[in-house]
Amino acid sequence: MLKKLLKYSLIAVLVIAALFLLKDKWLPSVAGIFKPQPVIIEETPILIKQINELAQMCTITVFDEVVADSTDIRQKSTAGSLLTDVSSFGILPNTVRKLVIIAKGKVIAGTDLKKLQQQNPGITLIPLDVKITSENVMEIIMPYDIVLDCTDNFDTKYLLNDACVLTGKPLVYGAIYQYEGQVAVWNLLNDDGSSSPNYRDLFPSVNPDQVPGCAEGGVLPTLAGIIGCIQANEVIKYFTKQGELLAGKILMFDAQTMQSRIIKLGSLTRTNITVLVKTFDEPVISVKDLKNAIDQDVYELIDVRTAEEHNSFNIGGRHVPVNEIEDNTSFVEIGKAVVMYCSSGKRSGEAVKLLRNKFPGTNIFSLKGGLKAWQEEDA
Repeated sequence: MLKKLLKYSLIAVLVIAALFLLKDKWLPSVAGIFKPQPVIIEETPILIKQINELAQMCTITVFDEVVADSTDIRQKSTAGSLLTDVSSFGILPNTVRKLVIIAKGKVIAGTDLKKLQQQNPGITLIPLDVKITSENVMEIIMPYDIVLDCTDNFDTKYLLNDACVLTGKPLVYGAIYQYEGQVAVWNLLNDDGSSSPNYRDLFPSVNPDQVPGCAEGGVLPTLAGIIGCIQANEVIKYFTKQGELLAGKILMFDAQTMQSRIIKLGSLTRTNITVLVKTFDEPVISVKDLKNAIDQDVYELIDVRTAEEHNSFNIGGRHVPVNEIEDNTSFVEIGKAVVMYCSSGKRSGEAVKLLRNKFPGTNIFSLKGGLKAWQEEDA
């Protein structure tokens, strides 16, 4: 038994020695066992050349999607990282290309934009400080080759999607919530002239009242940067024609586990979008006007936040959470004008839209800027 063990051990030693001596000449595939081999991707130098040498003038328009809660400096938008990454590259080879980034908040269209312009003088950055609506969206996106969705509200996401379908423009979609993010490229033209799926293929409709906002759910701050970088990556791939775009699929990213998965949606859209859904601005009342009238009992106040938020701080009135508004509308029948409020004005704005559709002609307002603006007025 001992002799057999020694025999097999000697054979093993001889085999290992032979592999070591002959690895470079006769066994190149085994070489990696003994020393690391450099990885050379042939397309990489070509892509770098496209980006660094062939890039021409680029125009990026940052559309300041002003919404009710745009006063929140800690905005949960992917636009900051996306804009930094895209503008850093000079990604547009051979011809002048234009892309429009639809975001929210004056931070993106203000100081950050000026800093990026200084860092990237070869790229034209144009801020637009107006709200996107069904009246102006077609005219705004028409000059651009690709549209990037960095918004945080469903109305604008559906509006951008429908406008891109009607104009035949690709849309790079990004969304974040708590620890999860999503990225996709919608409405890409296929070789046969058909179009890839769009936002409505995946989400035909969404009730905003049933989806918690940042105030209730929150967003991991680094997630915005990660998803923004992935959106920027899709833009680079689109213009340089390198790699496989996230068209006909959606990338789901989990920041807690650092895992991602891709869900395939098919290559063709099944929607038939022919017109834009008309948008309208919900009526608002300023903090100053409400404070001047609150002691006169002119308005019926409705707090649409959660019970925990209401108990922590409120300015009076009834408490009707936004997800219960449809089933509890007795306050509309009182006859007084109604003011709905929340932390930032976003949830109350959605509630106003819902009730004005259900009760046309009623005097229902949203507190502009919400309780945040109320407390800032007191400070």
